Amino acid sequence: MTRTLFAYAYQKDLPLPKTKWRPIAFFSLLSVLMGMFLLGYVGWSTVGSYALLLTAFPSSRYMRPVTGDVLGVSTTGSTLVNVRVVRTSDGFPAFVTDAHTAVLAPPTFTLDVPSLGLKDAVVGTNSQEFEKNLGHFPGTGLPGERGNVFISGHSVLPQFFNPKDYKTIFSTLPSIKLGEEISLTMNGLRYTYTVVKKIVVDPNDISVLLPPDPTGRFVSLMTCVPPGLNLKRLVVIGRLTEEIPESDDGIPGA
Repeated sequence: MTRTLFAYAYQKDLPLPKTKWRPIAFFSLLSVLMGMFLLGYVGWSTVGSYALLLTAFPSSRYMRPVTGDVLGVSTTGSTLVNVRVVRTSDGFPAFVTDAHTAVLAPPTFTLDVPSLGLKDAVVGTNSQEFEKNLGHFPGTGLPGERGNVFISGHSVLPQFFNPKDYKTIFSTLPSIKLGEEISLTMNGLRYTYTVVKKIVVDPNDISVLLPPDPTGRFVSLMTCVPPGLNLKRLVVIGRLTEEIPESDDGIPGA
């Protein structure tokens, strides 16, 4: 009879070597997490901006394609102003004109949009330096006049909105709602406009300079959308509903 013997041997596990803390690995992980957070932060903001823009629509009333040639458009009454689209030094389209705002117009007036927290924002009547103020497009209407008061301003991601910083001042413009108020103050008079329309157009669509109704009195606020990008232009249009003289202390009707 054959017997098979089995021998068992037990060996105590040796302790694993201690892993040294490596700062470079920690900072790499931290950088990845921060990058993911920033991408989500920006992405969520962009998605949210697009959601707000769903309330604004392209309009056939404002779809006049241009090629950069000089065109005549009626901005105030029957006055023809030469307007063209050019590429700025940063490569973005911009409106330019050889017109000037009326000689008797003040160098600035102010804009208020209570729902957006904008108060006494300065609008330059012959200035397109948007880092220092909002810009009134020369040749378009002035506050209270028949026609269209056309005002442009910068926008960035809404998280960086600062009502006192003209580089960010129109960042929350997509959130304005129909029926809300826009006020312009010039020469002691406050003109209140009610938002009646929001549209999104191509950057080279100069027809937005026109008043929706040549006999009406309108204001248009324009900025790049989505905020922080330069793909389209949002134009918010208000119709004049009230004109109130200001007292010496700046309080309307006091």
